[in-house]
Amino acid sequence: MIYAVKLKCPSCTSKIEVEETFFGKELNCPQCQTSIKVPKIIIPTEKLVVAPTESSMLKLQMQNMKRKMDEQATELLRLHQLMEDRSELKEVDKLKNELFDMKLELTQERKAAKNQQTEINMLSEQLDLMQNELDEQRQT
Repeated sequence: MIYAVKLKCPSCTSKIEVEETFFGKELNCPQCQTSIKVPKIIIPTEKLVVAPTESSMLKLQMQNMKRKMDEQATELLRLHQLMEDRSELKEVDKLKNELFDMKLELTQERKAAKNQQTEINMLSEQLDLMQNELDEQRQT
């Protein structure tokens, strides 16, 4: 009876069926040609047990560490973007407040100008009345 196991290529992740004649040897992935060390396998009469090699364990640990580092880098980029967005929002809020203050000031200046115009109109009417009285006094 010939035993076989299925492995994943660490480079391209394609599945490879490996027969017992390659156990403990190296072979090339049929997809990407990466050299793969096939672990030694002990074949008991009841179960098939794979004995991982130290290098395959190190590769797996390195892959896990790289994945975690990639996740952390992605999270850092996301947090950095959030900080930039918040900074931009603060700047927008500051500009909105400045615009509101300017509109309020403009409204107050318009009211003051309207009051001054009303006062000018009243003074102008009073001046006209005084001028008319003066003209009447001169005629008499």
